[in-house]
Amino acid sequence: MSRRRSPTPDLSASRLAVFQPPAGAPTWVTPELIEKTIRVWQRFYEAPLTAEDALGIILNVSGLVEVLSQRASS
Repeated sequence: MSRRRSPTPDLSASRLAVFQPPAGAPTWVTPELIEKTIRVWQRFYEAPLTAEDALGIILNVSGLVEVLSQRASS
């Protein structure tokens, strides 16, 4: 008899509190984006990533995309 997997639950408010964007983060950086960034990138780091680490990754990737899009349009 196989068990059905329940759908992944939405992140609760208390869980999202752990992923609050650091002070000074752009308004478009949400707790969900911080959480997803940590989930995706953690496998590449030995030490646990923090919200501050995730924000750095997000801003660096955002900057890279901006540079590449400027190069593509020139």
